[in-house]
Amino acid sequence: MINKKIIYHIFLAVTLMTIVVITYRININKKRPEIKTMIELREITDEDDIKMLKLKHFDIKKVKELYIKVVVLNAKKHTKEIIIPDLISIDKKETRSIEQESSYVNNKNEDAEAMKRILFDSDGLNIEQIALIYENDNIYVNVNMPGGKTIEERFNIGKLLITNND
Repeated sequence: MINKKIIYHIFLAVTLMTIVVITYRININKKRPEIKTMIELREITDEDDIKMLKLKHFDIKKVKELYIKVVVLNAKKHTKEIIIPDLISIDKKETRSIEQESSYVNNKNEDAEAMKRILFDSDGLNIEQIALIYENDNIYVNVNMPGGKTIEERFNIGKLLITNND
């Protein structure tokens, strides 16, 4: 008699745990992908950048970094695309760019992340003027979800530009 009760309770516990796990997985898959952006104008603080700039005889106080990072979360099973434009718009009137760097990670079953940065001579420019230079540059993020649903987002660099003092 006791054995039947124990077996019944074990069966009931396993059944309930299975229901909880299935419900949890369904809810995870229903989460809407989240897109996070950072578009920031920064002072130069990286030691390697400072050494390189000194070797090239730049006034470090006049050099700025435009740093952009985009992350797509909750989209591990979706097709993701992040497009950050070239940041050489700063060179429209005169060559100001010093160095550029970018990275892109978009593996299947992982969140996606893209980063671009440019170091440039900001002599004579304030943040409003820099924002105007980038007013026509946009970041595009596309996420294709199961069932044919697509999320398309556009982020304007000039409008979203902040300083690391904000």
